[in-house]
Amino acid sequence: MYLKRLELHGFKTFADPTELEFTPGITALVGPNGSGKSNVFDAIRWVLGEMSARSLRSGRMGDVIFAGSEARRALGQAEVSLTIDNEAGVLPVDFAEVTVTRRAVRGAEGEYYLNGIPCRLRDIQMLFLGTGLGGRSYSLVGQGQVDSVLSAGPEERRRLLEEAAGLARHKRRRREADRRLAQAAAHLLRAEDLLAELRGQLEQLRAQAEAAAAYEAAADEIRRLDLAVQVDETRRILAGARRTAAQVEAARGQLGSLSAEAAALGSQMDHLRARALEVAAAWDDAQRGLLQAVEELAARESAIQVLTERIRATTAARARLAAEGEQVLAQGRQAEQEVQALRETALRLAQRREELLEQLRAAEEAADGARRDLLDGQARLAAAQKDLQELLAARHRTQHEMARVDARLAAVADQLRDLHDSLTALDAEEARLRSAASAAREEQDVLERRRAEAAQRLAEVRGKIQHSVEALRAAGARRQQLAAEVEVTSRTLDLLEGLERERAGLDGTIQQALAGEADGRHGSGEVIADVLSVPPPYRAAVEALLGRGLYALIARTAEEACEALEVVRSRGGGAAVLPRDLLVPRPADALPDGVEVVGRAVDLVQTAEPMRPVAEALLADAVVVRATRDAVTLRRAGYRGRIATLDGVLVTPEGLIVQPAAPDGSVLDRREQIAALRRRLHDLDDEVARAEADLRAAQAAAAALDDQAASAAQEVDR
Repeated sequence: MYLKRLELHGFKTFADPTELEFTPGITALVGPNGSGKSNVFDAIRWVLGEMSARSLRSGRMGDVIFAGSEARRALGQAEVSLTIDNEAGVLPVDFAEVTVTRRAVRGAEGEYYLNGIPCRLRDIQMLFLGTGLGGRSYSLVGQGQVDSVLSAGPEERRRLLEEAAGLARHKRRRREADRRLAQAAAHLLRAEDLLAELRGQLEQLRAQAEAAAAYEAAADEIRRLDLAVQVDETRRILAGARRTAAQVEAARGQLGSLSAEAAALGSQMDHLRARALEVAAAWDDAQRGLLQAVEELAARESAIQVLTERIRATTAARARLAAEGEQVLAQGRQAEQEVQALRETALRLAQRREELLEQLRAAEEAADGARRDLLDGQARLAAAQKDLQELLAARHRTQHEMARVDARLAAVADQLRDLHDSLTALDAEEARLRSAASAAREEQDVLERRRAEAAQRLAEVRGKIQHSVEALRAAGARRQQLAAEVEVTSRTLDLLEGLERERAGLDGTIQQALAGEADGRHGSGEVIADVLSVPPPYRAAVEALLGRGLYALIARTAEEACEALEVVRSRGGGAAVLPRDLLVPRPADALPDGVEVVGRAVDLVQTAEPMRPVAEALLADAVVVRATRDAVTLRRAGYRGRIATLDGVLVTPEGLIVQPAAPDGSVLDRREQIAALRRRLHDLDDEVARAEADLRAAQAAAAALDDQAASAAQEVDR
């Protein structure tokens, strides 16, 4: 392991990005005072987690950021990356190169990265503990600190030696474990206090819970009744809505029939108006033979006809020229009033004509007979001529008015033609725009559907990404949990296997004898615990019955037993030896009637057939019962052998009742625990493999979902 690369940007005097490459061997930085050599050393200490500003020759931690100069402004952050070659695997990570990055932002918290992944300062410190690197390790000695290291006290030297020996990491873990245990104990005490407090509130909370349950039941009943009322109200409203809809349909039918009748009446009125125009034209033809006064009436009626035609034309365009139609209708009503007035004038003129004709006949009849009245007739003739001139002048005025009306009618006709052409063009433009709008709406609908589908796919992919992240996090947590359980199981298994190898519980001299460190002629190398197999429910009873006899050495003959005892005695120890040729089974009494027992101890243990006499010699008279009271009852019933309970209480033939101490592990349980731990370790290895596979699958799925999300987002943007 060696330093490979150092990258600095914004740290102290390194305002520009600077990269220093290191190769295996010795690298020296040479330069005058103030050139920044110590800043390189400070950068290495800083990126490895140094938190003391004084050790970095600064007043406060923010001073490590480039503060600016006369030539350039200050920077807002400092960043240092240290790359270490880990080909030898000194660092406990699966990377050939390890890059540690520390970033400080002015006025904010610092950030740490390990191979580009955000991490904690504690992770970096734990990574380098025991490797000789770190913020205050013996590998980093600053300027002026050599004398302090040489003159360090015992505690400081011990810390440096522990760091060099790789013990610092384990001591820190132990301190953290002690701290966590203290916190757990405090939490447990607090939990017990809370439980005690909550137990006192249990009855009150139970009463409140019953009241809350009653309230919930009443509230549910109220909600059900409210729902029923709302359903009834909704039904009544729907029925009323249906009745209203029927009335509306009926009203629409009546409105349609009335509209048809109105259209028919409009058509009839138009027909009557046309008929009235025809009658007016016939009336004008009949009056053309009248005098000049009648001609004036005919001219006025012709003007009325023109106005009537204008009214008809204006009425035809009233849908789009409503304002002008109203004005023309007003003119039509005025013209009708004028027509009525002209008709009254025509009647007066007709009466005047009849009077004049009557006077003319009278004058002609009187002319021959009354020449004397000539002067009077001439005067009346002059008056008639004067009236005739007035009528001619009125005719001229009427003709002039007719010409003006004709010009206005032509202008209106031109305007109507222009309006008709504009209306035709507008209809065509409206049709074109409606077609374009329909096509645009269809295209918009298609695009909206595509965008909605893409947004839905994006939402689905994002949901899948969230689930994938959660699955990835769960897989990582599961893998860490399994790794921790594997470590605990392995350590427990190693401990138990060590105890089994060291034959924990046996006297040292017996262990030596079993290991063959004596002369090799004193036994078969087994103790009683090695040849007995006891099911878990009966182990406490068998251990109580045999006691230290479980650790007795089995010898083939009494001579071998004596030799073994001499060896043990020569080493200053003590031991029990069981020679097989002296085995004498203890007599077993008959069990009294009416007393419940679990069974005879010799029947509850298992052993190989050659060692069966050993079990019978040791346990033939022993009986196992369930409880101490059962043992007392059996003794009072006359049974004289040894009695043991399932929890390890022993009643001796002498009547002594022995309560065992708290168990601290049994040699009978140890082998079964070792086998169970080995099976569990094998299962954990399989689970770890599955967890690794699940983690890799989750990572692959997350990467695929990221690609899908990017593609869906691009589709939505497009």
